[in-house]
Parts: sequence; C-alpha cells; structure tokens
Amino acid sequence: NGSVYIATDLGLSRIGTDGKVYTWLDIDGLPSNELCGIEEDAEGNIWVAGYLGGAARLDAAGNFKAVPVSELVSDELNDLFIDSSGYVWFAGDGGIAVFDVDKWKTVGWLVPKKSDAKARPGLVKLLPDRRVTAVAEDTDGNFYLGLWRNGLWHLKLKDKAISKVAEVKSDFIYRLVPYADKGFLVGTYGHGLQTLKCNTPPA
Repeated sequence: NGSVYIATDLGLSRIGTDGKVYTWLDIDGLPSNELCGIEEDAEGNIWVAGYLGGAARLDAAGNFKAVPVSELVSDELNDLFIDSSGYVWFAGDGGIAVFDVDKWKTVGWLVPKKSDAKARPGLVKLLPDRRVTAVAEDTDGNFYLGLWRNGLWHLKLKDKAISKVAEVKSDFIYRLVPYADKGFLVGTYGHGLQTLKCNTPPA
C-alpha cells in the first residue's frame, strides 16, 4: 500500500504514505524490540524475526501472530527469508527451521548435529556449523546459506547436497542480497562487501 516498514533495535516502524510514523514494540505483540529480519509475503503480511524472542507475522489488520518457539531451532534468530514456494526460513543460532505458513508448523530442519536431527520431524539436513546468519535462493530452487565462522554454502535440496562456495573470501557472513540478475551481494565481517556471480540468477 506504499508504506515502508523498518526493522530496528527499537521495534518495528512503519512510515505511511502520509509521512506519519507508527512503531510497534514487544508490548504490542513483537517477539522482541531488537529485530534482525523483515520480509513481506505474497499476501502483504509482514514477517519479523528478533535476536531474542523468536518471530511473528503482522497482518493487514495490524495483528501479530507469534510463531511458536517449539517450531524454531532457537529463539535467537539472525535472519528470515521467504522462498519462491512461500515457505519461511528462520535462520538462527542452532540452524534453520523451514516453516509452512498454511500448516503453521515447521516441515524441515537444517541443523549441525545428528543428535539434533533425531529430534526433528520432517526433512532434515546437517549443516557444517550451528550459527546461520543469512539465506537466499536462486531460480533453480537452490539456496545459499551464510554461516558465522564457516563462510558461504550452496544447498541443492533436490540432491540433498551442500558445498562450500570458495569464491567468497570470508568465513564470517552477515547478509545476502540479490544483485540484479547476476548473483548476490555478500556482506562480510573483515572482508567488506563482495559480489558473487552465479550461473543461475537470484529468485
């Protein structure tokens, strides 16, 4: 509707088309005042993730619906991403939960340990490390996962294969952003902003 939503460390703010600013806090239903991720889905709902407290969805009527913490790998989140099929990927300290919006439950888990995998129903894939900071997708339905301390990884879900992306010269990944139709911008710690060119463009 032309409004701009901003995730901050002091809540969720909306700048309306009239220029007025409205801010939601945890007392209004936010999972946390310190937000780390924000996405809009195909229906116009706003999804937010907090560094502590988990995640929630804000609908057009201004109501929040919390994602149960039991459906997340941790309530300490670092990013969220909505894929081309409408699933929400919650990335945090402990791995990734792939959340089905219609069922309101997690249908896939990406975790670092086999002991964690045994306790998770549905699709499970093991990760090389526990702290996931960024998620992105290409048009072939493959995913790029940014890890803290372990670099950038390419996940082919169909083949259930995961491999490290050697072109990115940093083990500390902050964010992944689609870059035109060429690939992704990769925000790192210590190695600046890098460009990753891909054979398949971002979704």
